[in-house]
Amino acid sequence: MCAVLHRGFFGTSVRNTGSCVVKATVTEHAEDDGWGIHRFRAIDAYFEVPETVGEQSASLQNKLSQR
Repeated sequence: MCAVLHRGFFGTSVRNTGSCVVKATVTEHAEDDGWGIHRFRAIDAYFEVPETVGEQSASLQNKLSQR
């Protein structure tokens, strides 16, 4: 698990667990529903998994498939 998202009274927070790199930015978004354009702000979260974690996962999958 890369991050824990918590929705509280004062908004949403992102806490990094340390197993990967987590970046979060407040971004302006727009949705067109056919009648109008609705603009809102949202938190976009980006998760970057180190290469070694992916390699460990693949190695574990290979070991499990050999059983």
